[in-house]
Amino acid sequence: MTFKIHFAFLLLTILFTVLCYGQNVSDNYGRRQGYWKIYYPDGTLQKEGFFVNNHEDSIWKTYWSNGKIQYLIQYRNGEPNGIYETYDENGRLKGDGKMQEGQLNGIFISYDTTATIVSISYWELGELKDEKIFSNEARETGTIEIINGKKYLWVNGKKIEVK
Repeated sequence: MTFKIHFAFLLLTILFTVLCYGQNVSDNYGRRQGYWKIYYPDGTLQKEGFFVNNHEDSIWKTYWSNGKIQYLIQYRNGEPNGIYETYDENGRLKGDGKMQEGQLNGIFISYDTTATIVSISYWELGELKDEKIFSNEARETGTIEIINGKKYLWVNGKKIEVK
């Protein structure tokens, strides 16, 4: 219940700030407040989102210099907490997951340029705990191959040279 009240208050504060002050506004203390757009030197939009007391606080969109989306990150009190998506320079989704306390937390899925899943990893506050890589070339963990006289061991979808 407290989360709902806090969220409603935050939403009303943001709405009030936008309606009363517009965008790219600082308060009397120089703190950024409300909706902001930040631009590259050439005038292309670089990122946009809301500030509360000089901290990012909402979903922020960051763009490549070509105008395509690069990141979609949810912030709370200036720290990534929640949605985390990353995109390639053509605007195709490369990966999505969640962040907590500014670090990857939970399941993160990576995609190739055809939107096919290439890996699924599990994170606990920035520490990689498990990863499964999907690839046409990947072999089952424990598989040993000899290629051009070199010996390789497959572990979690990755080929490691054994010396």
